[in-house]
Amino acid sequence: MARVSSVTEVRYRVCVELDSGQRYYLKRSDLSGYPLEVNAEVDEDAFHRYVLARQYPEGLEKAVAMLAVRACSREEIRRKLTGRGICEEAADLVVYKLEKEGLLNDREFTEQWVRYRSGSKYGGKRIYRELRMKGIDEETAAEAVEGLDEEETLENAVSLARKVIGRRKPGEDLWKVKQKAMQSLVRRGYDWDTARKACDKVTEK
Repeated sequence: MARVSSVTEVRYRVCVELDSGQRYYLKRSDLSGYPLEVNAEVDEDAFHRYVLARQYPEGLEKAVAMLAVRACSREEIRRKLTGRGICEEAADLVVYKLEKEGLLNDREFTEQWVRYRSGSKYGGKRIYRELRMKGIDEETAAEAVEGLDEEETLENAVSLARKVIGRRKPGEDLWKVKQKAMQSLVRRGYDWDTARKACDKVTEK
């Protein structure tokens, strides 16, 4: 048995904290069938099952809606669900279900993300960092970025460098403009060597 430590409003949910330290974020309608008050004793296992039974379908609905907008990684789905009050076990069950149904696949997501971001003229280093932030493991992220076409990457860098250098003012020092262009490319995830080659191509006569 556990005792209810607090029942508080948190945004659009009710936070129920037990003296075991466990916290649950439920919709107020969920509590209509399981009224709780501070210091009330509850069977923690039974309450956990009660929460799980209500949050799993809610989480699955939210996750499917997310995937309808754009592809997501498994960790991205998990973080968004727990960030919206879905308990970790329910979030894990949702992820498992989506993977089993073929709606969630980290490798396919990674390939799509690389195509999308490289098509938007971002360099490999930036894309790698983004993949890692989205929960993609180091090996998969590195392998995907290593597969980027070098010629296409350089062409993208040249296109960006041309825009920066093209804004050079009359009399402005070309070396300084090139440095500015290189720094801009590095911020977008290109390595220094690619940035230098791109700027040299734009300024060569």
